[in-house]
Amino acid sequence: MKNIQPRVKLRFRQFIFPALDSILLAIFTALLNVTFLTSTASSSTQWPLQYVRAESYFVDVQSSRSADKPRVVTVWARANYEGHEYRAQMPREVIGAADFDLQFRWSQGTFLAGQSERVEMQWRTLNGTWQSQLLGHGFRDPENGYLLLSPVHLQCAQQASSDLLLRFFITTPEGQVIQDGGNDSLTTFHVNGGRAQGVLNFEPDWKVTQEGQLIAGESFDLKYSIERIVQQIDFQSNDESLWNISAQVKFDDGPVQSYPLVAVNRENPMQVVGFIPKVYIPPSAKQVSMWFLAFHQAASFFDSNFGNNYHFAIKSR
Repeated sequence: MKNIQPRVKLRFRQFIFPALDSILLAIFTALLNVTFLTSTASSSTQWPLQYVRAESYFVDVQSSRSADKPRVVTVWARANYEGHEYRAQMPREVIGAADFDLQFRWSQGTFLAGQSERVEMQWRTLNGTWQSQLLGHGFRDPENGYLLLSPVHLQCAQQASSDLLLRFFITTPEGQVIQDGGNDSLTTFHVNGGRAQGVLNFEPDWKVTQEGQLIAGESFDLKYSIERIVQQIDFQSNDESLWNISAQVKFDDGPVQSYPLVAVNRENPMQVVGFIPKVYIPPSAKQVSMWFLAFHQAASFFDSNFGNNYHFAIKSR
């Protein structure tokens, strides 16, 4: 993977054929193993950006299809700024709060949506007891006949840091109870309700500082000054193109996770604020590596410590 140094540009535009441009960019993105987030912003954004942290989370779970089990499809971090709700799409493996909202949705084409009279969700932490929530009972969408499902609010112990297990039970008009996805099918993700124990600061002047310690099984705040990477982009005064920016985080030899560094106004996606994600550290992690990526008009821009990436030691408990 080719990385650039600060203030140096790597471009992929002005291809002869626009279609070829798109194909080559898709191939390049796949080779990087980078997931571009849906967070977008306009070049008309006012600087310096204001920064927010997540105040709540929303988890979107989709019902099973065929032999699959129900799965988490989207996790949104939410924050309010100047009376508006801003959102950032987070990795699906960890929820950074002990309480959050959850919406169970029907997968497109699932036969259970039109043949159910009641849907119940049961949930528990790894060492907890099962609790239940009613998601839908009797009322149907007049357009497609699907049973209507309501979002629920889940609350674990305030400082909980545990896997959360979910299972969904569907009752048919004949009274038969079916577990969505099959018997013993569980949907699992990690809930991290504790406060961040450390902070990594990436300053506009290219300095990197650390506050506190990075402790395995805990979390840290990632505060990245957007100006570090955005100043590489040739914005024009009338340029309304979309751009996005994310942190690519890797623990030891594990997979790369993409964390958003901007949050988008839910009502107007051209308005953004800087976002400070809380990053959960796996209990067995020894080191975390990261680099930063921006994308604008078929061009990719990196902040990667001259291609070496940024590395930080993690302290065991």
